Amino acid sequence: MQKFSLRDLELIDGPPHPEFDNLTRLAQRTIGAPVALLSTIDSDAKRQFFTSQTGLSGPAAKDRHAPLSHSFCQHVIQKDAPVTVQDAPNPPPDLGTGIAPGLGIGSYLGVPVYRPGGVPAAVLAVIDDKPRAWTETDISLLRQLAFCATDAIRTRATMLEMAHINRERREFTYAVSHDLKSPANTLNLLLQELDAERDRLSEDGIFLLEQSQKTAARMMRQMNDILEYSRVVGARIQKRDIDLNTLVGELVQDLQGEIQHAGATIDIGPLPVVTGNRMQLRCLFQNLITNGITFRSGARKPIVSITSVSGANKGQERIDVADNGAGISTSDQQQIFQLFKKLHNPNEYDGTGIGLTLSRRICSNHNGLLEVSSEVGQGSTFRVTLPSGSSAT
Repeated sequence: MQKFSLRDLELIDGPPHPEFDNLTRLAQRTIGAPVALLSTIDSDAKRQFFTSQTGLSGPAAKDRHAPLSHSFCQHVIQKDAPVTVQDAPNPPPDLGTGIAPGLGIGSYLGVPVYRPGGVPAAVLAVIDDKPRAWTETDISLLRQLAFCATDAIRTRATMLEMAHINRERREFTYAVSHDLKSPANTLNLLLQELDAERDRLSEDGIFLLEQSQKTAARMMRQMNDILEYSRVVGARIQKRDIDLNTLVGELVQDLQGEIQHAGATIDIGPLPVVTGNRMQLRCLFQNLITNGITFRSGARKPIVSITSVSGANKGQERIDVADNGAGISTSDQQQIFQLFKKLHNPNEYDGTGIGLTLSRRICSNHNGLLEVSSEVGQGSTFRVTLPSGSSAT
């Protein structure tokens, strides 16, 4: 596992985290001490940072840090073992000169908390405002809670590692797809040159040329879809109110070439305002509309309807995109959302097997859903659930 700094793990100068705050509250109540801390030692700045604090007051609580001169926690890290202090102003000689009585620290108990690799990095501590003889039960209970804090830090490191790996994968996918577009463009140019000499080719030669052109076109579409998918997966997006009437209306205008070529009809009902990212939502509805045009049933002219449907949970909007196309069998209705999964022969229908995977990912990015109901030969309905816009009542 990659080594992350204390700042990467947000143990130093990071925001409060519920998992740590819950542990310090539990330590305070379980052991019956006025103050409980998860204190991370920042050796470079000669301070302890309070990653979590319960019951602390004064400037240290506001600033979330204190100098190491006021800290028994540094000795827990140095010893890699629990430290008990019955009388804080008069501690054992190996723990320094003691804590000034005015700080309200009468006694102290701290146990180490570890970062990945087994290195002590923080201390789970409880503090009483009067002298106290800490028991073996106190130490055992605090150790168990410290194990939970260590697990939380390991989980945080694993999540950072996965985010790092996913970012590298996205960047690699994007780079490879982008670089492959150059030879694909060159291939298309060569085929165009050959197409200009079509009258000199035999019947078999023309057939091979046309098959090559179709293959090259599919390859370009697939690379473009992979590029789009790499942009969406794991991306942090900015969201705002989006009027779907405007977005879908503009999208249908942009798709007029495909719509007219297929003789398709696009019916748009009144649509809601949702909260989302305009680029991603445009991609979502473009995929659903073009699928409704592409996967037609025989010679039947495609009809795609986009309507707002009541019945969504509070704070959500449901939009149905329905078509009269070929339909999908019940057994295949979940497979269509798998990456590169294509149910049809590429010579029968164009497609890369990425569009619906990308669409479901976009809905997930918006804390929404994408579901389908369909009947073979009768068409499909894709149910999109998205968060309501801030102006919704």
